[in-house]
Amino acid sequence: MDRPDPEVAQDDLWRRPGKGYDGHPIRAIVTDDAEDADRAEKYAAEERRTFQDAQRKVDEDARRKKQVRHFIELQLERVERFPTQAQPSWPYPAFRELDPDHVQRDFESRYFQRLTADEITATIRQMLDRWVVRIVGTLPRLKPLEMIWLPLTGGHLEAAQQLKDAPKDHPDLKAPFQNTIDKYEPEQSPPKPKPTPSSPGFSGPSM
Repeated sequence: MDRPDPEVAQDDLWRRPGKGYDGHPIRAIVTDDAEDADRAEKYAAEERRTFQDAQRKVDEDARRKKQVRHFIELQLERVERFPTQAQPSWPYPAFRELDPDHVQRDFESRYFQRLTADEITATIRQMLDRWVVRIVGTLPRLKPLEMIWLPLTGGHLEAAQQLKDAPKDHPDLKAPFQNTIDKYEPEQSPPKPKPTPSSPGFSGPSM
């Protein structure tokens, strides 16, 4: 250990066959140890990269789910302003709130990402559910009750058309409407005709 490096490097010791380590020369032993250490370090580095990639994917997925959840919450807040018969407050002539392209553009403008088809469907479905709850909740207060789509959306033509078409894609939405209508709709009995002079029930003017 006390000898200068150049002198040690030129020593014939490095070229002698050793009796230990299976007869390998000392140079081979040192080289093998170094290569083993290098391979171990490369393996450890690869393991670290794999773990970091997996952790990054978990973080990205969690952030994505949080963004989608927050976006849906915002959309549901908007539903509270959708038109109903009791609250015809939608101030715009167009109504594209349930259009998939509109939902996609809204999400992209906020998060610079795109929703998947399933995420768009889930968002619109939850919006429809909230809107139906609002509309059904107003039906008991409406007299007389009429199952007309335009009045149900406060006279908004495009909103009425989208609401009317919604049960085609979501048949189970028919039940909340129909059940409520069946429960609260007043029985409409045809008016009895007034007796005329020629009818059997007419007894003439009273004296």
